Amino acid sequence: DNIPYPLIKVIKNAKSKDVIKMIEYIGKIRGGGGTDISRSVISACEDIKEGHVKGVSEVIILTDGEDKIAETTVRRSLKDANATLISVMIRGDNADLRRVSDTYLVVYKLDQNDLLKVVEA
Repeated sequence: DNIPYPLIKVIKNAKSKDVIKMIEYIGKIRGGGGTDISRSVISACEDIKEGHVKGVSEVIILTDGEDKIAETTVRRSLKDANATLISVMIRGDNADLRRVSDTYLVVYKLDQNDLLKVVEA
């Protein structure tokens, strides 16, 4: 969809129940519009800059990548927030997003049981 969701913070040594909670939350998200990638990244950077999250410096976006992004604006927002961008592509690709991402991951379907594998692209 096209609306940034509320912030979810997962600490490095998160308990398995917290990780499961995050995965369940992600699983409830339904597609239906284009991902507004620029707006999502900028919103996350604003949360970091405004101190809504302490000790966070990574923005993670999950998307099918079907959107144009404002590369210059996104780069500036990431720099101003001293943040890095991790992009997780779900059955898609986006050359613009690949260029601005510090880490660009792709999800592949492995078999008929819908097992997924995330690999660095």
